[in-house]
Amino acid sequence: MTRQLGLIAGSAAMALALLFPVAGAAQSKGKPGGGGGSGSSVTLVQLTPRAGGPAYGDVVTFSIVTSSTQPYVRLECYQNGTLVSTETNGYFAAYPWGQDYNLGPTPKWTGGAATCTASLLTATRRGTAVVATTSFSVSA
Repeated sequence: MTRQLGLIAGSAAMALALLFPVAGAAQSKGKPGGGGGSGSSVTLVQLTPRAGGPAYGDVVTFSIVTSSTQPYVRLECYQNGTLVSTETNGYFAAYPWGQDYNLGPTPKWTGGAATCTASLLTATRRGTAVVATTSFSVSA
């Protein structure tokens, strides 16, 4: 009798799981093993608030939304199609190096305006996937 009740309870639980999936599983459309998904986002946060957006020499960070347990944000800045700055930081508690990004100077970026793209990255079984991006201009 106990075995039959166990089988019935297990079958009922499986049927309910098929009818009413867990909210997080239903919303996540990221690649297997990585999380992230279509609900992910990355948003610029200016640490030096300035009308018109960030300027060369400012420090910025990002606000993220993701289901990934170890997300990263990669920031790449270009001048006239040439990569002048790139930096990647982790956005999880155990990451020891912080999440601030300097908008110059670098050896290749000694001044002037640039176009930057921040990519929210998550680990997958096959490596890393970009699950969200945001772009912004940096004034001179």
